Amino acid sequence: MKIKPKGRKIYRYKTRFERLKGFLRDTRAISLTVLGTGVFVFVGYSIGAPVMDFLKKQEILVPTSIAETDTSSVTESTAPTEEPTQPPVQEHSRLCGYYLDKSALSTKQTLEDALSAVPEGITHVIVPLKAEGGRLYYATRLADAGMCGAVIAATPLETIYTVIAEKGYIPVASINALEDSVYPHTYAEAAYKIADSTEKWLDDAPENGGKPRLSPFSELTLDYLANLTDEIVQTGFTVILCEGLMFPDFTAEELQTLDTRVSSADRSSALADVVNVMKNAAGNAAFYVSVDGDALLKGKAELMDAAELISVTGIVVSADAQTAQQKQKIQNLLSEFSCVLQLEGEGDAQSAAIDGSYILRP
Repeated sequence: MKIKPKGRKIYRYKTRFERLKGFLRDTRAISLTVLGTGVFVFVGYSIGAPVMDFLKKQEILVPTSIAETDTSSVTESTAPTEEPTQPPVQEHSRLCGYYLDKSALSTKQTLEDALSAVPEGITHVIVPLKAEGGRLYYATRLADAGMCGAVIAATPLETIYTVIAEKGYIPVASINALEDSVYPHTYAEAAYKIADSTEKWLDDAPENGGKPRLSPFSELTLDYLANLTDEIVQTGFTVILCEGLMFPDFTAEELQTLDTRVSSADRSSALADVVNVMKNAAGNAAFYVSVDGDALLKGKAELMDAAELISVTGIVVSADAQTAQQKQKIQNLLSEFSCVLQLEGEGDAQSAAIDGSYILRP
């Protein structure tokens, strides 16, 4: 057996030119890689920086220092806040009042003439700045009151206050809150409404001159009364008498068609809302509310059904001479409040006095 001889292994060497060519090719590859990386970094920074600035401006990205500051501010803003304090209740002091007729507020001269007829012993003079019906007997600055035609007299509040004070009396502002058919005639949102409609309730048929009435359930009513009260106390009045705190005499049929709140068992709380809104607007002024003496004795003075919801200086009870004879019973019914009897018509002031206080309304 012949053994086949192995062939010679041939090695191939690159020429100097070939080695130089390979070196250049490798160098170019490395250079291109470095250059590409540099271009990528440059482009990325050029595009990225404006994008980052934009995001910061849009508050999508926030620097750490700012974020920490904002966190603390959020913590502070979400901390519980204290409830606003209510104005203190002024204590009742001796009040010997005399109620002027609204005609006395026509001019400065008519007011001076009326004050000359005030009897002796009077310490307070009461003026009906907002009277039954809704008319204002002074020159108000409230635009909505002017627009609805409520203003009757153009005597400035400052003049009314100053003339009374210069005579040595304490001026008392009487505000009839809800016996108002003027304001809701123009501003329907302040009126009693038929349920599920925008139709206003009227106290009689339109052909008979039926009129709307201010509703204590209306936010517009509360705003109006608060603004009036604020305007009056800003002039200097330190004693407010709030009257007309009652519901109209609705028929059973009307109660079926009106807003259900009108017939609710706790509707008296709406009267308390009126009192509290006006009292808050009155600030530190003494604040009295008025109720009808006959209704009180018969258990029909609805405001007193919500007596626990109000805090006032005192209750003024309007009464004729006959009702005034039951002043002890009236005092017993109002034992938790300071009580002042307002004698309507002719009568003996001393017999109506309770702890030295009384009001005469001839």
